[in-house]
Amino acid sequence: MSKARTIDDYYVTVFLHRYNIDNPSNTGDRIEILVRIPGEAAKILSGSGRRPEMISHKIYRRASRIARQTVGIPQPPSGIEVISAVESTMPSDLPETSGFQDADGSEGWICSVKSGVPRPPPALIVEPGTA
Repeated sequence: MSKARTIDDYYVTVFLHRYNIDNPSNTGDRIEILVRIPGEAAKILSGSGRRPEMISHKIYRRASRIARQTVGIPQPPSGIEVISAVESTMPSDLPETSGFQDADGSEGWICSVKSGVPRPPPALIVEPGTA
């Protein structure tokens, strides 16, 4: 189901790390994915009924899922994890056809793949209200 792109769409660049599960300390691939979340879906995920002002936990989870589906779920002994996600804008040279499209119109494009990248250290996650 194709949804037309609009100025209200929300773009997120997601960085993934694909690695060997049997030897996770070795190098792997760093994959950059551009994710588009349609404006209406982004408004629902933000919970405020308007365009998100920053990447919320729900937007992060949604963009991460779309990014992983764009790359494809790896077969063992490979694993994949989300490293980071940053708010982005639609590039002027965005291809018309995406690498993955979800039922709500969310899309993902593979922007780059760098091989031989060390696995980053685990992220420090601080839950709201605990800092």
